[in-house]
Amino acid sequence: MVSLYERDYFKLTEEEIIKKAEIIERNTTKHGNLEIYNCNMHFELPKAVRHNDSLFPNNYMDYVDLYNYKKMKALNELYLNEIENDDATELSIKNVIGKNKLYHIIGSILKGGQYHFGHHNLYIFPEFELGSSYKVDYLLVGLSSGGHQFVFVEMEHPNKNIVLRDGNFGEAIRKGINQVNDWRIWLDSNFSTLYEIF
Repeated sequence: MVSLYERDYFKLTEEEIIKKAEIIERNTTKHGNLEIYNCNMHFELPKAVRHNDSLFPNNYMDYVDLYNYKKMKALNELYLNEIENDDATELSIKNVIGKNKLYHIIGSILKGGQYHFGHHNLYIFPEFELGSSYKVDYLLVGLSSGGHQFVFVEMEHPNKNIVLRDGNFGEAIRKGINQVNDWRIWLDSNFSTLYEIF
């Protein structure tokens, strides 16, 4: 499984463990045997602890990062500069995302109106393999009240043959749609294999 980060968030330092305990103690109200946690405590925890507490620490999209608006604006500009570059390719865009940790760009797909999950937790898995047949550019695993749901993301060239003069889809979009249809066929035929991977 490809990690998003250089650091292994499965391991906490002694200092992070102590800090976590202090924050939990400070934010916990005890009523007999019942312990009630302050819901804002999550924002106080060190970044490594937030990752470590998640299901997939090395693929966790830490939403607390999104509140650093100045940093997010600068990161978004990196992305926009790349996709507006006439020489940009699918690979160059994926490289900019990976090198600069622009995973919030991929995660933002779930903010559209058709997805109602990922607001509890979101995990991003780059280069997710479907058996030995296909490699998905990104797998998004989002958590909501209904459980975990999955979105497969295919990226295509941003500046070449997107739409034809007559308004029909160009080669780039048709290629992406064909890729998604191939995945659908593979998923239907190999669901038990994928179930084991998940």
